[in-house]
Amino acid sequence: VPAALRADVGQVLWIGEDPRQADSSPVELRYALDLFSHVHRQNRLFQWSYFFGATRDFLTAFPWMPSRKLLEDEGHAFLSLAVKKWHEYETYSGGLPTNNPGRAIYWTKPYMDVAGAGVMVSVAAPVYAHERFMGTVNADITLKTLTELLASWPRKTGELWVLDASGYVIAATTPMPSDAVVTLDKLNHPGLTPEGVARARQVMGSVVREDGHSIVTRAVAHAPWTLVYGASDAQVRALLLPQYLPYAGILLLLLISVGISILVFRSQFIEPALRLVVSIRQARRQPDTPAEHLPGPWQAVADIVETNQRLSRQLADQVSALDTLNRSKTSLLAAACHDLRQPAHATGLMIDAAMAEFHDPAIQAQLQRLSTSNATLVGMLSTLMDLARLDSGSFQAVRAPVRLATLLDETRLQFELVALRKGLSLQIEDSPLSVLSDPYLLRRIVFNLVANALKYTERGWVRVSVAAGAHDVVLQVSDSGVGIRPEQQATVFEEYTRLDRSGDGLGIG
Repeated sequence: VPAALRADVGQVLWIGEDPRQADSSPVELRYALDLFSHVHRQNRLFQWSYFFGATRDFLTAFPWMPSRKLLEDEGHAFLSLAVKKWHEYETYSGGLPTNNPGRAIYWTKPYMDVAGAGVMVSVAAPVYAHERFMGTVNADITLKTLTELLASWPRKTGELWVLDASGYVIAATTPMPSDAVVTLDKLNHPGLTPEGVARARQVMGSVVREDGHSIVTRAVAHAPWTLVYGASDAQVRALLLPQYLPYAGILLLLLISVGISILVFRSQFIEPALRLVVSIRQARRQPDTPAEHLPGPWQAVADIVETNQRLSRQLADQVSALDTLNRSKTSLLAAACHDLRQPAHATGLMIDAAMAEFHDPAIQAQLQRLSTSNATLVGMLSTLMDLARLDSGSFQAVRAPVRLATLLDETRLQFELVALRKGLSLQIEDSPLSVLSDPYLLRRIVFNLVANALKYTERGWVRVSVAAGAHDVVLQVSDSGVGIRPEQQATVFEEYTRLDRSGDGLGIG
């Protein structure tokens, strides 16, 4: 190698014919020397690099040193023996096609350098030209260099280790011997055990607890190594305590403030509210209980509650009095109706007797009007008695079989003459059905509906129809009258309600 290139290229060694005398060797060798020179100038981390030829009789070694020095380091007297020995190293054998069919870059296990450089590892790759294996290129890196590189990583606490797949320690931030290969089980570190590292490798990036230590692992890019970070609980506490102490003080002040706020809120709001609730409940049980004296704005609420309770008691007293008065009215009404109905019945009997005795048409007409008016009076008194019974709660419906044919015949007889006088068509269907209902109430309902329909229909018809269902019977009264507007339909069944105030009667009748 020319002297000008030795610092960047190193030493070229061969056994046998001088490659510089081959036909194309000068050109290829010159290209190789230029390549080596460029690589070593660009990256000074390549402290030692080599090329092992596939013919096992050619290699290059960087940095350059005299051949005698190379032989002394290897302990050989002849260069041929040294070259043969070098080709037995893992740096070359690991790239052979039989050992590395995938042509991948590979790393060696840590080993002691025979030249005394210390513990190192080698990275190598096979070289192929036109699918032909030409040899391997590799570089040696001392573990001391990797340890210095690892120690330069900024950290505040904890330790870092780099381990290979076999458990060898490649680099560490803890002191490491430089004259021996160290394995994981020889570190004697309490938080870094083979078992703990194995568990951490299974969950890369997650924290694993091991003997009072926290361990996290990450895979190293471009190398079959694992970066391990470990920190003891004491180290973590020493790191976090100064950082979280201000926040702890703020949290303590916040808790004190919250506690004071709770006490104030309890004394000013919760306790008065609970006392107010107890006072309200007690006032309901004992109306004469004096009002509770509460602090602050709660007294105004208590006064409002007391006023409402007093008004409620007064209203309840008035409702009770009105209820008593209403029951008295109902009793009086029932008694009056009962007493009035007896002379009305007697009047009806006398009218009937007079109609049987006097046959003069004029007298008969007057007697007929008296009979109709008396019948209307008896109906009104009966209705008032029914209302009184309903108000008093003494009215009870009695369910019994009712033949609809009989009910419909009675309806026809009762209203046929009324319909004829108004010029209306009364259409009542026949039905052989029987139903279970109160006979008296059902008759009153049908009569009221038909009477109401005849009363408010000026022309046309009034129809009573029967439709049988699966479990019931629908009895429908319809007419051709004005009907009921939608906004008034909700009030039809209210007590004493009439849509047309021109007539007389109670409710829908």
